[in-house]
Amino acid sequence: MIELFPSEAPHGKFNLIAYDKDRILELWFSPKVFNARVVEFAATGPNGTVVATEKADGSFTFKGKGSKNDFIWLAQLKAAQAQRAAEQFGSEVSKVGLTESEWLRLVATK
Repeated sequence: MIELFPSEAPHGKFNLIAYDKDRILELWFSPKVFNARVVEFAATGPNGTVVATEKADGSFTFKGKGSKNDFIWLAQLKAAQAQRAAEQFGSEVSKVGLTESEWLRLVATK
């Protein structure tokens, strides 16, 4: 799960738009690893499936496992937007920083 910031934070810019009932939400997606959270959802459906609960206002929520938090389904991204976000996040995750001694680097190339 990637945290989405309201457009007021951190810098007033936005790169995603979602509709929440009668208002438009301008959101900022930042593909940084430190913004990511791993959330395990509670299996509330048959056969251990995760099923959303529809609230009286028409919104859908998911229960976090072992958490008091409910997660609200805001929107479905278009395929191209989801692919772009996944690529940006994957690029951030795959960065590796190593400190190797020069002699170890030279030996490894032989």
